[in-house]
Amino acid sequence: MADGRQFEDVSGFQFAGLFLPPLISAFIIASLIVLGNVYIQLYGAYLVIVDICFLVFMNLYILYLFSYQSRNRKLKEELKTFQRQSEMQYHYYKKLEEKYESSVHGQPYAEHHTE
Repeated sequence: MADGRQFEDVSGFQFAGLFLPPLISAFIIASLIVLGNVYIQLYGAYLVIVDICFLVFMNLYILYLFSYQSRNRKLKEELKTFQRQSEMQYHYYKKLEEKYESSVHGQPYAEHHTE
C-alpha cells in the first residue's frame, strides 16, 4: 500500500508528519496497557482492546489519506503539464495552418505571374 514511489513528491517535513500519529498511538497504547491494568482487573479487557483497534484503524486511515493526497497532487501536476502541452500543440498547428492557407492563397498569384 505504501511504496516509495507514492511519496516521491512530498517534502521531508510532510513525510516526517506521516510518522507522528503512529508514534503518538504507540504512546497511547503503552499508557492504556500500563494504566489499564486496574481497569482490566475490575471490568475486563474489552474496552482497552477496542481502543487499541480504533487507534490502529485510525493510523491506517491517516496513511491512506496521506497517500491519496500525494497521488492527487501528482495528478494535478500531470494535468497542468498535459494542458500546457495541449496548448503548445494547438498554437503550433494553428500557425502551421495559417502558413498553409497563406501559401495556398499565394500560389495562384505566383502561377499567374510565371506564365
